[in-house]
Parts: sequence; C-alpha cells; structure tokens
Amino acid sequence: MFRSIADIILYHHDRWDGFKNASGLKGEQIPIESRIIHLADRIDVLIREDIYILEQKKPICRGINEESRRLFDPQLVDAFNDLSERECFWLDLHSEFITDILAHHCPVVTKKLGLSEVTAVAETMSKVIDFKSPFTRRHSGGVARVSRLLAGKVGFSENHCDIVKIAGLLHDLGKLGIPDAILDKPGKLTPGEFDVMKRHTYYTYHILKMVDGFETINHYASCHHETLSGRGYPFKLDGSDIKTGARIVAVADIFTALTEDRPYRKAMEKELVIKILGNQARSGAIDEDLTLFLLTDYEEALLAGQGDFMNNEPSAEKTC
Repeated sequence: MFRSIADIILYHHDRWDGFKNASGLKGEQIPIESRIIHLADRIDVLIREDIYILEQKKPICRGINEESRRLFDPQLVDAFNDLSERECFWLDLHSEFITDILAHHCPVVTKKLGLSEVTAVAETMSKVIDFKSPFTRRHSGGVARVSRLLAGKVGFSENHCDIVKIAGLLHDLGKLGIPDAILDKPGKLTPGEFDVMKRHTYYTYHILKMVDGFETINHYASCHHETLSGRGYPFKLDGSDIKTGARIVAVADIFTALTEDRPYRKAMEKELVIKILGNQARSGAIDEDLTLFLLTDYEEALLAGQGDFMNNEPSAEKTC
C-alpha cells in the first residue's frame, strides 16, 4: 500500500544542489514531493513553541531564503514566500482548529481493507513501534506470532487467528508516546516512571479507536495489561470484561518479554519463565488455561516468538 510513497520519503532530505546526496540526485531529479516535504520539514523545525508565531515570520523566512538553490528548490521557496505574506498561513500552523483546516485542504479518503492488507499495514507499524528501542526490535512481531499460535490452539478460525495476530502487532502502538529514557532504562522503573508507562495502553486504545471496524482488534490490543483479577491497567477490567483474544495477547506479551533480551537482563531460562507464568496464572493476572496451552508447547512458542523480525518466518536458530 505504501510502495508509491517510499521513494518520496527516501529522498526528502536530499539537497537541491546535490551536495553529498547519497542518492546522487540533484535539482529536478529529486521527486517534487520530496522537495516539498524537505522544505516543510525545515520550516517546522525552525518554529519555536515559546515565541508567538507571527513574531517568528521574518527570521524563519530569512533562514529559508538563505538556503534557496542550496538546500531548497528555488521555485518552492518562491511559493513559500507568497504564502508567508498571509497571516492565516502562520496562524494555521499553530491553530486550535488544525483538524478542520487539514480536513479542508486534505479531505480524508476512506478505503476498505481486507485482512491481508490490514496485516501488511500492521506489520509496517510494528516495525516503527519496535525500532523505537534496540531492545524491542522483535517484540511486537514475536507477540503477534505467539498470539496467533495460541489462537489456533484454542480453536479460533483462520480469520479470527489473523485478527489476533494483528492485535499482537499493534498492542504496543502507544509506546510511541513514551519517552525513550523510560523504555530503555536499565533497571526497575520508579513508581512515577511506571505511571508514565501505563499511558501506552491508553494511547493504543484511542489511536485504534479512530479506525472504523477495529473494535475487536482494539479490545485485544489495548487490554493486554488488564488482569482477570481486575488490578490491571488502564481500565481496571476484570475477567468478565476481558475477551479471549485479549487474554491471548496478554499471555503472549509476557512470554515474549521474558524470553527476549531487555536493557536490564538477558532472556530468561525456560525454568524461570515457566515459574513466572505459573505464578501469574495462579494469582489471577492471566488466563490459566491459555498459559497451560502455551507451556505445553513451550519450544514451539519460543520458536514463534523468536522469528525473523524482518519477516514472519521463524528463524532457523534459537537464540535462547
């Protein structure tokens, strides 16, 4: 789905004069869309939050014009100069009406996707999520594969298994809003830091809520830190509210996290993983039956969780 914009993104930092461009492109050889994004990107970077937007007009325009014919397409700079004369251009950039403004200029086009297309988008998003930290580069994919494996074992249909897999791919979407210092901290989080971490499932819920038809996927993805005992987060649901798909993702998430390297420890050995999951099940945190399903086929689940992070196939070697 995104193939058509890949080159636009790839070249959006190419300089107009071609100096040190890895692509070897210069001037009009650079896609016009890339040149537009380059200029827009630099304008946005120059805007400061602590100064009233109209007071920034002159220095920003001066900075952009100084780079015309060097960094930026001179025709685009001329277009920017024309737009910049209008106060509404600058006010729009920091407007509380930004949603309506964008809807006017760029009307949203809806597109119905099949499961295979949704899966492709989810796999792309999972790379964005996981690459935020070097310690989670396989996590979402691992959770998705273990979730799908568990869904098959409890008798879900093929389509339903794919839905669970998509939820696994997207379960940590909200971590894009969590500071790296917390995600990569080499030790136990403080109570305050853990409170910040709790936002990620709340963010996941509200992001996925924006997609029509994602109600089931959203529940499975955003409830993976809820517990059957009602002491999880962020909604404090209990066993009567948590559907099987969400329970599957919760078990898969814990298993995958325990069996992968983290900033504060190496992947755990099998005996310790079994002990922790058993304790979690007995305490009412996760589903006991699903935990048993997973632990009965531990090696198969481990192989699924450690699959190649750049595709969906399990890797040939186990790394734990």
